[in-house]
Amino acid sequence: MKFGVVSYTTDYTIGPVELGKEIMSCGLQALFVPEHSHIPVKRETPWGGLSHADQAATDDPMWMPDWYENSLDPFVALTAAATASPGLVVGTGVALASQRHAISFAKAVASLEAVIGPDRFICGVAPGWNVEEMRNHGVGGKQRWLAMRETVEAAIRIWTSEEAEYHGKVVDFDPIRSFPKPATRPHPPVLFGGHSQAALDRIVAVGDGWMPVAGRGARPTLEDIENGIKFLARQSEEVGRTFITNVLDVRVDLGTIERYRDMGVDRFLFGGPPVSKDEVLRNLDTWADVLARLGS
Repeated sequence: MKFGVVSYTTDYTIGPVELGKEIMSCGLQALFVPEHSHIPVKRETPWGGLSHADQAATDDPMWMPDWYENSLDPFVALTAAATASPGLVVGTGVALASQRHAISFAKAVASLEAVIGPDRFICGVAPGWNVEEMRNHGVGGKQRWLAMRETVEAAIRIWTSEEAEYHGKVVDFDPIRSFPKPATRPHPPVLFGGHSQAALDRIVAVGDGWMPVAGRGARPTLEDIENGIKFLARQSEEVGRTFITNVLDVRVDLGTIERYRDMGVDRFLFGGPPVSKDEVLRNLDTWADVLARLGS
């Protein structure tokens, strides 16, 4: 099992270049970053990161950390980190594909790979949770899963065809030519978020793997993730494709990580907020210590 870190990158915390170097020095191998283009001032969708106790204690049910509105564009941040740290694997954890135009999304991924080289980027995608943010991108909340799937399908066509066209319910364009093609062939692996059966079925139909977010809230449980991996293994035999699983989990518990390893998880991503540089370095030391104990 491989290891990495998933964290927002902002303009007021440790930058992606320095963070990538520190991750490599700790033996953690990978940096994944999430995405939010903006946060609407007026919002009805609550942030899911508050515990029940936090929700009871706050006077503002719409409170959320300011790093969401301060986050850097993931493709810019990852390009900088990967260029400065040869060997570092980078990924989106996750890109909100439903909020990006398919042609621009395909170009961003291909451009990143043209700069950093093949087999270093993993494309994690999800539709997002902030309904008001989606609306500003012209996507209705009920439409987000379809928009995400069609964006990915259209991008794959662009990555793998000299001339590509796509005609869906949300994404629609006549034949185009778009270069460069991704350095990873046929294209970088696309991992879908979510933990429902529909999410797993979507992976089998379109994706290359799974990126569940655990350790926050009631779902998915360890059992959910284990069952999902078993389902994908069965489907892999039927469709003749191998699916990979990268798990994001905010828990730093040796027993939990050992269980993930035994399940067959390909990469475990330690989750941490974009706090001060000193705090980030302390977190990295803690995570490196867990890895040392895991290997002992």
